[in-house]
This record gives sequence, structure tokens and C-alpha cells, in this order.
Amino acid sequence: MKDLSLLLLGISTYSEMEGYSTHNEKDAGLKSVIGRESVGHGGEGHLLTVAPTGSGKGRTAIIPNLLHYKGSVVVIDPKGENYAVTSRYRRQMGHQVIKLDPFGVIDSESDRLNPFDIFRLKNADLETDAQVLAELLTTGNKSFKEPFWDLSAKGLYSGLISHVQTLYPHQQRNLNSVRKLLINQDVTIGLAKILDNFGDRMNQMAHDEIAAFLMMPEQNTKPSVLATAVSYIKFMMSDRVARTLENSSFSLNDVVAGKPLSIYIIIPPDKLKSHQALLRLWIGTLFKAFTSRRQIPKLPTLLMLDECAQLGNFAYLETLITLCRGYGVKVWSFWQDLSQLRQLYPQSWETIINNCAVLQFFGAKNYKMSQDIGQLVGVDANDVRYLSEQEQIIVKDGTPLKAQRFDYLNHLLFKNRCDVNPFYSRSICK
Repeated sequence: MKDLSLLLLGISTYSEMEGYSTHNEKDAGLKSVIGRESVGHGGEGHLLTVAPTGSGKGRTAIIPNLLHYKGSVVVIDPKGENYAVTSRYRRQMGHQVIKLDPFGVIDSESDRLNPFDIFRLKNADLETDAQVLAELLTTGNKSFKEPFWDLSAKGLYSGLISHVQTLYPHQQRNLNSVRKLLINQDVTIGLAKILDNFGDRMNQMAHDEIAAFLMMPEQNTKPSVLATAVSYIKFMMSDRVARTLENSSFSLNDVVAGKPLSIYIIIPPDKLKSHQALLRLWIGTLFKAFTSRRQIPKLPTLLMLDECAQLGNFAYLETLITLCRGYGVKVWSFWQDLSQLRQLYPQSWETIINNCAVLQFFGAKNYKMSQDIGQLVGVDANDVRYLSEQEQIIVKDGTPLKAQRFDYLNHLLFKNRCDVNPFYSRSICK
């Protein structure tokens, strides 16, 4: 396949309806593609894959496209295997490769991305963007049923972020400076001194939010709001994580310009939950860069969200899928099952699906999962359940197709492109 703008979906190997029954045989609801041709997606529209853990999403969907797609990519890479297998070839393609690896999964070196860089974008607005960063820190990590505590903590963060951005030296404008303001021995005295010393120079929102916190009742309210705020930055207590949020090692304006970049975000599976906010911060920062574009790149930026549920209820996902096509972004989200999507987005999960041009399903392990998929795409649950290990269902332009899955370990297209995957002993790669 020479067209490097296409996303690889599978290989068609079946004659129409071979081995399939459908709800309505007359209508041939599920058809297979004739011949042995690659099935790809080069048009507009996002993609969504549903496949359980261990079904080979990386091996048959993510890695083949990282070894093929010419445009810029951002990929959540929990195990680091996507980086290990594909980063050399991405460099050969002329890309600057960025490895955000705060836990040293690959090695001790990590790139850095400072969320405060959004204040340097052309469409930046101090108050609004301070609230955006505060939202990214706190959303999806609610500590109390009573929203007052979360809203108050979010307001305090908005004020501290705008204060740091306005009055701190450039090299100290980052979330670590915000964190240090909240873990002092006496936070109240420290913030009161800030108002006394810098009040007349502070941004109005910073002044008002800090003052509002200081005026809270001392006995219960203020300590509870502070405890809530501190709980949101627990993920930054590790020095190596904190360092990756300091001065960026690449330019966010290169993301805006659509320059050839391959960004791997490597957070191990056992830390995805505890460091959910870190993941949201980086994806949210890149989202702000995407929406700053005034010129769409020749090839869309491919945002591959593996383990998408680990972002929690992430409002930006809905915006990415419903609006970001107009900013030159193609989102490919990966889910373990449809119930994850329904649970996290109970009001909008159907909207997310309806805004995807391609749906991909494989690896269903039980009748319930097969039934959910079958009802969604209009095929019999058994047709889904009894797919072989190499087969999948692709729904493109509303039409369900059966096709084989790409397997980079066996496909000659990838022979000289891939490096050894540390998670597989069998490989055609170097």
C-alpha cells in the first residue's frame, strides 16, 4: 500500500456473505469484501475500536498504522511497545519523535511538556486558560458528593495558575510552582503574604480567587478545600513526574503548525488510574494547540487514544470528536467494550459513535459483548462471537464488512520498518 495518507484497517479476503448469517438475509446486512485487498480509511471522520484487553489492538491496529501513516501522530502508549517498535521508522519518515516517559519505561530520559505553554499560543487568554488548566487538573477526580469542595478547589487553582503565569520568572511558570504554594507548612500565611506583597500587581482573577480562599471559615471549610486541592496534585509528588511538566523539550507551536511530530505518551497500565490527571493535562494541552490552528495541515494529526477510558469523563473527547476534524485532527479511540463508553458518557456516547466514520470490532469474549456490538451495527450476535482470532468487523460508511486483521508481525509490508517488540518473541522485525 503506497498511499501513506491512508489508515490501515484490515485485509479483505472473503467473498460476499461467506460464512455469515444476518438478521435479514434478504438485505445481506453483513457483507464481506471480494478479493484480497487492503481496507483503509483516507477520508474525513474519526475512528473507534472496541476490543478487550489482550485481543491485539496494538499488534493489529495501532502499530501497523504507526509504521505506515505519514502524518503527525499522538499516541497513548501504556506499555511503551509502540515506541519500541515504531519510533526508529517514524524518525526515518522525517519526524521529530517525542517520548513523554515520566516513569522510565523505555529509559531514564524523557521529553517534557509544560501545560503552561498554552499561555504562549496566539489565541491565549489568561483568565480563560487558567480555568482550562484548573479544569484539567480536577475533572474526573471528584472527591466529594458535595460539589462545593471541588468547585472551590478549582477556583483556587485558577487563581494560583494565573498568579504564577503573571508574576513568576519565565523558567518557573509551571505547575510545580503552583504545587509548592499548596504544600508549604502554612499555606494560609503564605497566600496572605502574596496578597500583601503583590496584590496591586496581580491579575484580578488571581487576587479574587486567593482572597476568597483566605476569607473561608478557618475551622472546617478552608482546611477541607485545601485538602481537596492538594489531593489533585498527588500525582506530581514524584520528582521525575514533576520534571516532565517543567520547561518543554519541544515547541507547542510546532504542533499548531502541523510539523511532522510523533508524540508517544508512555504511562504504565498500573499508573493510568493514579496519574489520570497527568494524561488529561497533556492531551488537553495538545488539544489547545490543535484548536489554535488557522491553517489545516496537509495530513491530519492522528490522535490514537489507547485505553481511552483511563481519561475518565473527559469533556475534551466529545469536543475533539465533534469539532476537531475542522482543525486537522483525526481521533482514533480504543475501548475495551461498549459499556465503558456508555458509563463514562451516558448522555453523549451515541453522539461520539455517530461522529465516527469507521467502527472496528474484534475479540468479543462473551455473548453479552457480542450482543451489544451486534445490536449497534445490525448483525447477529453469533456472527460477532464466532469471529476467528484473525477476523474483525469494520463498519465504514454505515456498511458492516468482515475482514482479516493486519498483523505487523507477519505482514511483509512492515518487515524492514519495525523493531523488535519486547512483549513478543516471534517477529519478522529486526
